[in-house]
Amino acid sequence: MKCLVILAILFLGEGAGLRADTAPDFKVTIIAVTEFSDPSLKEQGLIDGINKATIQLKSFFENNFHTNPEVFTVGKETSGHFLRTWLVNTLPVTSRGSIHLIFVLTHGFAYKTAEQDTNKSDLFLATSDTVKETFAGVAVKGSEFIDAFRLLPKRTTVLLFLDTCGSGAIDSDALKATLQHDPDFASRVFILAASMQDESAYSARFSQILASL
Repeated sequence: MKCLVILAILFLGEGAGLRADTAPDFKVTIIAVTEFSDPSLKEQGLIDGINKATIQLKSFFENNFHTNPEVFTVGKETSGHFLRTWLVNTLPVTSRGSIHLIFVLTHGFAYKTAEQDTNKSDLFLATSDTVKETFAGVAVKGSEFIDAFRLLPKRTTVLLFLDTCGSGAIDSDALKATLQHDPDFASRVFILAASMQDESAYSARFSQILASL
């Protein structure tokens, strides 16, 4: 429920003080990776859960916000190259002056260094062409989303929902430093993770619960 309260505050609060012709658009993108080339990532329980959650999220936003979510789910739309191109080239244009909710549903691989006094972690998000044993370089890192969000125009607010195992790994020292260094950016980006960096997310149940509240 807390997530949806935040959503409502942002949507209503951002537009309340603006004229109808200047109020931000409301956009939703669902990145639901279900077509994996690596057989070891083709976990039917996860795929079924992602498909169910995608249907529920689409219905939720269509019925409650009259918004038709953009959905990337087939293999070519969820490859590493496609998603990186979308983040860097397309998102800054389509998100201009909007409130943009982005849901990512896939496998997540948390990485953390062995250093005890620092939190140098990152989240690797499996793409359709990710190979589990050699995911680095193909899987999209959570930090790549943050870097892309920093390129977005002013007056653009982004809510990133990470429904993956280990999604809490995005909360690193580097992210905290970025947010502290740029308060304006920090006020326009919100991240909600389905799990801690050492936890599982259980077949997209996080998104399913959000859509049912």
